[in-house]
Amino acid sequence: MRVLLVALALAGCSVHTARPVGVSGTAAIDRFVDASPFGRIELGQYFADSSRANRLADSLYQLLPDAATGIQALTLHLTPDRRITVIDITYGDTRRYADEVAHTRGRLGDPSRTRTDDDGSQYTVWQDARTRFELVGRVFSNRSTVTGRLTDLLLAR
Repeated sequence: MRVLLVALALAGCSVHTARPVGVSGTAAIDRFVDASPFGRIELGQYFADSSRANRLADSLYQLLPDAATGIQALTLHLTPDRRITVIDITYGDTRRYADEVAHTRGRLGDPSRTRTDDDGSQYTVWQDARTRFELVGRVFSNRSTVTGRLTDLLLAR
């Protein structure tokens, strides 16, 4: 009888893995941006293409992709050993926040969190264990802007 009670107690103590709060339960977050003529810019990779980028600071570079990509600029944040930790995306004037959220939701599922600030700025975040992608929509003087931030959660600590 004692063996049966111990077995039942151990069975009740099984390990359950829960995803951390605020982490998307859907597909893994994309860790790259395709931006012609630069090709794939990926988190965690070494940035060696600085000759074609605008240097903003020692660890900050800006790329200006072709207009056809719909991306106005990419700003890369680098570690001291030149690995990409953050990619800031400034979308072109033709991109709309609601359209970008719908497109991303179609690829990644429901976001981890959303919020709207008092000034009307809207934030939508998808996150997994390694990566966070945040879309931000703002309206200034009847003009809307859409930006994104792709962050390597392990390198950006």
